[in-house]
Amino acid sequence: DRVLSTAPVIDGIEPATGTVGSYITIIGRNFGDRGQVYFRQGTARGVADTRFPAACGNNYWRNGSITVKVPAELQDGLGARVPVRLGRYEVSVARDGLSESSRVGFQVLSGAPAPGICAIQPIAGPGGTPIKVIGEHFGLTAARVIFPAGTATIDAVTTALADQEIQATVPTAATTGLVRVSAGGQISNGVIFSTRNCNEEASI
Repeated sequence: DRVLSTAPVIDGIEPATGTVGSYITIIGRNFGDRGQVYFRQGTARGVADTRFPAACGNNYWRNGSITVKVPAELQDGLGARVPVRLGRYEVSVARDGLSESSRVGFQVLSGAPAPGICAIQPIAGPGGTPIKVIGEHFGLTAARVIFPAGTATIDAVTTALADQEIQATVPTAATTGLVRVSAGGQISNGVIFSTRNCNEEASI
């Protein structure tokens, strides 16, 4: 396990709004290998939902990014269940129950969950690399996998599509950054994909 002496730091939440059950990606540093993501409102606190499709494994937690789902309920100071409703909440990351980040605001919306990505396999590769995008609510038709391409974006060519998995090919013009899925008129959380390879960057 990675040993860290400094507290986790949240640089941003992507997206900064979402419904109960929607995926969010927390971007920052010093997250380590495991921990907890907390949602708070007033005296109520709850742990983020990490019930993902089995194909995601434990890939949702990385030292620089964490993917979770907005929980359906919190607990108040007396242990009573408090449903998560429309409104502002505070999100924090605790590493191994010891060191906790500052709290960052998040707005819970009403409605159905957007498409969500919990893993990209592999998480790095040059243009032409076949990948699997794992998550939920992709639908069965017309979902798009969107890569950054400098200051623009570019769609990947998809080769297979299911509600929890999209197979695609990394575009040649893609650059390192957040990959998203567009489905049903909604955009997913972004998951970081590196277009470098292991010969260029040993940590990949």
